[in-house]
Amino acid sequence: MDKLIIKKFKKIRRIFCGKEEEKHLGRNLFSGYSLCIHLKRYKRLFKVTKQIIYNYDILYFSNRGKKMRVIAGFCRGRRLKSVKGLKTRPTADRVKEAVFNVLGSRVIDACFLDLFGGTGSIGIEAISRGCSLAVFVEKEKPALEVIKDNLQTCNVTDKAIILPVDCFKALKILNKKNLKFNLVYLDPPYKLDIIDEILEQLVSLHLLQEKAVVIAETALDMQLSAGNNNLQKVREDKYGDTKITYFQLIGEV
Repeated sequence: MDKLIIKKFKKIRRIFCGKEEEKHLGRNLFSGYSLCIHLKRYKRLFKVTKQIIYNYDILYFSNRGKKMRVIAGFCRGRRLKSVKGLKTRPTADRVKEAVFNVLGSRVIDACFLDLFGGTGSIGIEAISRGCSLAVFVEKEKPALEVIKDNLQTCNVTDKAIILPVDCFKALKILNKKNLKFNLVYLDPPYKLDIIDEILEQLVSLHLLQEKAVVIAETALDMQLSAGNNNLQKVREDKYGDTKITYFQLIGEV
């Protein structure tokens, strides 16, 4: 078991057990049976394994108290709020920076769709780097409030549209509004296998501009298709337990 996972074990035990009960359980990190009994007592049915830590985003605990930031552009350095709890998993700053380095000048004057808004970090980064409009889709109320606060912090509310619905309803709404996008970012919860379906709808609903790029952030072990007749996979990068896949529109729709 690597050092990173050991560190997460310690944090989880402190958070759920408290200092006094942690002493009662003992300092032995691998007393997993005792820890599981304690978690069940509070109706927290976690299995203390490496797989569950990654799949259900327990890595969130390592980021408690840390704030995200805008990396480049006219909002560079602005601190962004994060959403409390386990439902929202912000994209790591190093992954975000790498993605926008790949996109380069494509962001300038682009119409950007952040289909799983979360904290708004990705869409705000796009605005900061020169995109003309960013659409944020987010159905969770706590995340919606954070997106609004972060947009106000960066003074970019005039370049943003927020849709408080799920991703598939949002795609239909955008189709009715006749909006088309140059860049689309997909970052659904890692346990949801819906990216291939979203790719099909982006094409069938005519939501993509010519040579549009769709970026999908997934868990490392998530298998995606090679695209379809119009939208094909062109690049794949790996950063720790995160995989970034790029698709490009190559045919007429």
